[in-house]
Amino acid sequence: MSVLRSWLLRACVACLCACGTAQQTPVQTPTTSPETPSQISSSRFLVIEAEDLGMAHSIDKASFAAFENGWVTSAGVLAPAPWFPEVVRWARTHPNADLGLQIDLNAEWVSYRWRASSSQPAGSGLRDPAGYLPNNAQYIARHAKPEEVAAEIHAQIQDAQQAGVPLTHLDAHGGIVLFTPWLFREYWKAATEFQLPAVLSKEYVLQRGKPTAKENIYDVGGVEVDISTLPIDRVSEAFQSSLITLGSLTE
Repeated sequence: MSVLRSWLLRACVACLCACGTAQQTPVQTPTTSPETPSQISSSRFLVIEAEDLGMAHSIDKASFAAFENGWVTSAGVLAPAPWFPEVVRWARTHPNADLGLQIDLNAEWVSYRWRASSSQPAGSGLRDPAGYLPNNAQYIARHAKPEEVAAEIHAQIQDAQQAGVPLTHLDAHGGIVLFTPWLFREYWKAATEFQLPAVLSKEYVLQRGKPTAKENIYDVGGVEVDISTLPIDRVSEAFQSSLITLGSLTE
């Protein structure tokens, strides 16, 4: 078991600094964040999350053990990844597990690849010459189209829900949906449409958004985000790397 614990800490675990106010009614306009699940209270707390479930059997095995031993309290799932069916089977016997969907727009490994969940035509910015998701995040930010990304996000959410995974939130694999304002817009729109809390750093909104005339409301990529009601506030290396990438894309 110590081997599994070591692997989990090295490869699968991320910290989510969660702070937010629980929403009691479904969102009606884009000015508020998606409804927060009942598990999220109004007090500050720390969520230890295992990431990339579905990418490999070793990750799944370590993460399942971590859940069952109380080492983690949440996990992010990759719907297009090869071992997603294993996660589906585990979720069926653990219906109360806090499982979020990591929106996955890239297959980052050189020789270990997977394809998009949606039907992406030849020439799509979400398809490399071999038909797999690209392994270059900046390529996606520069070449993918909003309609391609929207279709893929919707397909991943629907695949997970139809498979019976009880999704509690949305997250971003590699932070790619934070790389440009239009990518963020598609992420936030999907979270609102499916009523799933979106993991988002308050610092990201403050640095990349534009203040509006409304208190605590920022315009980010054409959608309004209320920083006082962010359901899950994340501060991580993914946020820092997204700022670096954003800088290179806007120079």
